[in-house]
Amino acid sequence: MTIKIIERTKTLSNFDLLHENITCTASKMGQGSGMANHEGFTQIGYYIVPSQLKIAIGLRGDMFNPNSGGIFHCELHDASNNDIEGEYLVVLSNANYFKQAKIIKRHSTMMYKTEPTQRDKQALLKLGVNSPLIWAREDSMILLFFKPFTDGVTIDFDNVSNKLILDITVQYPYEATQEFI
Repeated sequence: MTIKIIERTKTLSNFDLLHENITCTASKMGQGSGMANHEGFTQIGYYIVPSQLKIAIGLRGDMFNPNSGGIFHCELHDASNNDIEGEYLVVLSNANYFKQAKIIKRHSTMMYKTEPTQRDKQALLKLGVNSPLIWAREDSMILLFFKPFTDGVTIDFDNVSNKLILDITVQYPYEATQEFI
């Protein structure tokens, strides 16, 4: 029996990470159910790595091709459908929050909003180049934090205008058996 590692790509979206309305403040830690951490950022979402998998943020890309790599794009809105501008932070964490690694910190103004999947306009995430090659194992988490530029904004997670795109690389074991009949 031989065990091989296979890599696949996956795109996380609103349904994978965003879960409930949270009020964020720019000057203090977050309020509501969001965990406050990392210089005043409020945790607004998470994704738990399924069992027997490893996940890294970004995609393997050609270092010399500017259009290869993964997309990180986030647009959040309040109940009045206004854009909420601020900074996003993506963190990998183990299951008990003891070890955490900051992966991406990006301003919302850096994200090209007209067509989020347009690779030549986005700052792409390439594993080992501008996104560290750190693998989160099973039961670990991808945490999404946000810090708004203005105080007292409430993110409306039911708003259909919200967009979240986060490309990840998934490694899973594949058992290759040799059975002859």
